[in-house]
Amino acid sequence: MGILQGFSFTIFFTLVAIPLGWVVDRTVRRNLMVVGIALWSLMTICCGLSSTYTELLLARIGVGVGEATLIPASVSMLPDYFPPHQRGRAFGVLSVAAIVGTSGSYFVGGMILRALSGLPLVHFPLLGDLAVWQATFVIVGLPGLVMAVLLMTVREPKRLGEPQTAETASTKSFVTYVKGHPKAFICVWGAYTMTTYVAYCLISWVPQMLERKFGLGPGVPGTMIGIPSSIMGLIACLLTGYLGDRMTLSGKRGGRFRVTTVWAFGMIPALLLTTFGTSPAMAVVGYVLGTFFNSITFGSAYAVTQEIVPPRMRGRAIAAWYIFNSLLANGLGPITPALATEKILGGPEMLPYGILLAAAPAVLLGFIFPWAGMGPFEKARADAAATTSK
Repeated sequence: MGILQGFSFTIFFTLVAIPLGWVVDRTVRRNLMVVGIALWSLMTICCGLSSTYTELLLARIGVGVGEATLIPASVSMLPDYFPPHQRGRAFGVLSVAAIVGTSGSYFVGGMILRALSGLPLVHFPLLGDLAVWQATFVIVGLPGLVMAVLLMTVREPKRLGEPQTAETASTKSFVTYVKGHPKAFICVWGAYTMTTYVAYCLISWVPQMLERKFGLGPGVPGTMIGIPSSIMGLIACLLTGYLGDRMTLSGKRGGRFRVTTVWAFGMIPALLLTTFGTSPAMAVVGYVLGTFFNSITFGSAYAVTQEIVPPRMRGRAIAAWYIFNSLLANGLGPITPALATEKILGGPEMLPYGILLAAAPAVLLGFIFPWAGMGPFEKARADAAATTSK
């Protein structure tokens, strides 16, 4: 299951990210998003139509390819809609969608499973009779097709900054720019990759931990953590956007990147409550607290990344970070708690401690990267701003 959740998605996401980032910097981003949403929605439905592990794996890969279009395109578009002092809040709202969608998926998925659990099969027109788990994929995939149609009504904004040239459009120019600011990119990407990795450790395994440790039935953990996590994620993303904009306007060293420094301090009690909690309520409180602090970083990650590159490199910058992030966080986050549980701690009953063991080193690195990266971030931000014409 770790492979289905992690590397099946990550490998193809990574392979298409850089080409898509290049396309984002050169084409109509709205249209790219429409295609991506339609593709991953169809692939989600295909997950429900799968009858073998291989078919499910291929459909999961297709979801990754579709999703690879959304973030580079949307993150490139937002700065062209909003001035610099409002971008933190704009990216905070964008991050709300991701947090609410991730947390809400547990609630919605759990509700669908519980609603259909008494049925031997679920009948769909044209598709026939499907098992409950297959029907769940089909149901959650259908709304995305409607969203793809609605997105076609959104206006493509005029790009800010210098016009694209053959030189700025080349991969070599982007690589050269990144090499000119190695510490900034390592610290910024490293900090946000650690926070995402810990989030995937929790998202992937806490529901199963609650089932194993406290004997909760299928779908029950999802309904317990879904709504509270969504609410806390929404609050955190909006709060970090506001604070990031205030710090940028105040001229404090590190600007909105400073927001990331609080993450490690919050994740320590969150992890301890989640894994050592003696009741479902305590563990859920820990998980929701962790969602709050993870969401603080999600709300600033896109805005910070966009501040250290020229406008015409935004698509490639976010795509490059997503490769870095996907390989280490999305790929390893769902797998390392399972490996720690089975290979180091000795059995499935040790899952709470496997989650803690997998996440602890990342929390330490998530503390180091922001503090080490303040100066390099400032230099890269100044260099990027010098190339931007407002």
